[in-house]
Amino acid sequence: LKEDPNEFGGYFIQNGIEKVIRMLVIPKRNYPLAIYRTSYMNRGVNYTPYAVQLKSVREDLVSQSLTMHYISDGNISARIMYRKQEFLIPVIVILKALVETTDRQIYDKIVKGQTEKSEISDRVEIFIRASKKMSLHTNQQALEYLGSRFKVILNLTYTDLKDREVGELFLSCLLYTSDAADDLLCVDLGGRRILKKQ
Repeated sequence: LKEDPNEFGGYFIQNGIEKVIRMLVIPKRNYPLAIYRTSYMNRGVNYTPYAVQLKSVREDLVSQSLTMHYISDGNISARIMYRKQEFLIPVIVILKALVETTDRQIYDKIVKGQTEKSEISDRVEIFIRASKKMSLHTNQQALEYLGSRFKVILNLTYTDLKDREVGELFLSCLLYTSDAADDLLCVDLGGRRILKKQ
């Protein structure tokens, strides 16, 4: 194939015809990518084809993918793979568990002053109300909620760890950015992107 030694690759001329070889595209680290796939609608009754995927990578290059699915009732559900099992968690639970924040701060951060765009602000209000239905008002309650659900999955049933500590451990397995504020920013950006795409 008489390749040009200065070419980075992927573009070839063969028998006078231009050929482009597309290699596997790797998503940017810790950056949300909006996706439209009709196959996502097969996940459940209210699922839409809209999703945002985030590939979270630690400094030692261990990665974890987090996919946030838009549901037609206005909620956003996070799909997490852990030990070859798939879990769907409301995004508001993750947002509240990452850092101590109020509902108003979450609303302001996602809406970003675009209150005239009612489709965004209405959906943010919907998933904030979902946290009220689950009685999750504080960071500690959200961590305890995650810890109580994932204690068995993390194989920590026979330890003296409290639900809050198990929740913190689960979040450390979930997102691999430098600190909780970066995690919150990534999930927040993903939530905003999925609401705008919809």
